[in-house]
Amino acid sequence: MKRMFAALAVFAMALAGIGIAVSPAAAAEPTMATIRLVSPVITASNAWDGAKDAADWVTKDYYKDGLRYYRYPVEAGSTTSLTYLATDQDGNPIANHAIKLAVNKQWSLSNAKMQVGDKTTVADPGMIIDGMTNGEGKVTFVLKNNNLGSEGDAIPTDRSKMPANSLYSQVAPKIFDTETKQIIDIVDLSYYKKAGAVDTSRNIRLIAEQKDLTLDTTDVSAWYNIAGSPAYLKWFTAGATSSLTYVVTEFDGVTPVPAGTTVWLNINQTVPEKRSNWLKADGSPLDAAKTAGHEGAVSGVTDAAGKVTFTLKNTNTQEEAENVRTEKNKWSCPTRGCAWNSDVANELATGFYPTLGGAVLEKYDRVWGHLVQMGAPEVSAAKLTDTATINAPKTVNFTIKNAIGEVVPGAVVQFSTNSKGTLASTSAVADAAGKVSVAASATAPGVQNVVVAYVDGRGIAGTAITAITWSEPKPVLSVSVAKRVVSVKATLAKGKKVTIYVNGKSVLVKTPTSYSATTYKYTAPKAGKYTVKITVVGGTTVTKVYTIK
Repeated sequence: MKRMFAALAVFAMALAGIGIAVSPAAAAEPTMATIRLVSPVITASNAWDGAKDAADWVTKDYYKDGLRYYRYPVEAGSTTSLTYLATDQDGNPIANHAIKLAVNKQWSLSNAKMQVGDKTTVADPGMIIDGMTNGEGKVTFVLKNNNLGSEGDAIPTDRSKMPANSLYSQVAPKIFDTETKQIIDIVDLSYYKKAGAVDTSRNIRLIAEQKDLTLDTTDVSAWYNIAGSPAYLKWFTAGATSSLTYVVTEFDGVTPVPAGTTVWLNINQTVPEKRSNWLKADGSPLDAAKTAGHEGAVSGVTDAAGKVTFTLKNTNTQEEAENVRTEKNKWSCPTRGCAWNSDVANELATGFYPTLGGAVLEKYDRVWGHLVQMGAPEVSAAKLTDTATINAPKTVNFTIKNAIGEVVPGAVVQFSTNSKGTLASTSAVADAAGKVSVAASATAPGVQNVVVAYVDGRGIAGTAITAITWSEPKPVLSVSVAKRVVSVKATLAKGKKVTIYVNGKSVLVKTPTSYSATTYKYTAPKAGKYTVKITVVGGTTVTKVYTIK
């Protein structure tokens, strides 16, 4: 990620190749080209020459001899015409030849909102503009800045020194795709405030929960910042459905925009680095991007509070993704190592850029997303704790999901337990809903831990535990009388002494050997009125007066 923000790489990469097509009308193809800026006129009073005047800002060793770098101060919201003269190895004009201009040059950290013809861009990687030199070897490009006049930087008092500006657009001309065949002038159009400018922009900001710097977000505005538009680094799980929620306000940053305002989230800048793949939440393809330089977009409308949520489904595989980070609130390289070149083989990145229906008069929070692998499977117990009596089995239920919350049908799990009980099975296969169950039993009071373990295809395990507190059952008694026979039924009374009293005298004592219902009978010697009392250890006492005939 930091490769995009390294200051020295800004200028080293400014000569990245641009392919061209040579006009049939052109003269013999030159073997060398020098492309110099001839308008506007660059002087020490209005520009800064980085190639010779500021060794503390850039190392000249990054440049081939003859390359020049300038910053040129212009007013925010203005239009600038840049005219270049292209000459060959002998100093002759290169007439009628295709030439290209890179605006907001890739790796330059350009951050101005630029427009050339019908092409617009708000940030790196910018756009490529086609041109053609005339018979004199000259070509003119007209660049319009779409920032508000109020968004520019303070006008520097000494324009012969490099300004500490934050709003600019780097442009670089190119004839050949090999930098050793040409020498160019690189220019930063440095934008300053327009006198009396009024801020009429709108603000598109991430809600606080989405940029929790203590949880899963890093503020990387210091690395890569468009004026008024901070950048955040966030981690997303490959293959998961993820959401970003923004709140849109008027320029004061407080008043919500009208409900129903359409907002677009542009996705993936079209630069040569490894990109993540996204669909809409329902699995349908993204819409066309609303801002140049992006691969696609999805839209939403604001509610009464100005909020809008974008939900997207990622389709990258775990093999493509970066490793899971233990710290989610700071940047760290993938375990495969940081790649500081353009193929970025070790990273899976994307960029999210909100905009108001393609408008340019807004300030917004950008998100740089890195896709990481799933963590451990989510194995959950229906109950963390449960109770049961030792007389009957207890079914324990679990659900198996992957790290992004999707159930895993057919997951093969293993069950285990401690010495306080037994299980009916040591393994099971999850059903279509990702659910598994096992029957647990115990023969004595105590706490039995029932453990389920699932190991996914990557060898990463997830476990869950249900703790069952087993207790002895409470005996249950019932009494019935038929003629002179008193019948006492004891249930769940295994090992508990049952005593029958008639008129205060113990007439029968039994100890059941089973939890099942056991019936004991007492026959009265003669008719009469009897007080019958039955007791059982640990259970209820039944006392009743019966008239026996």
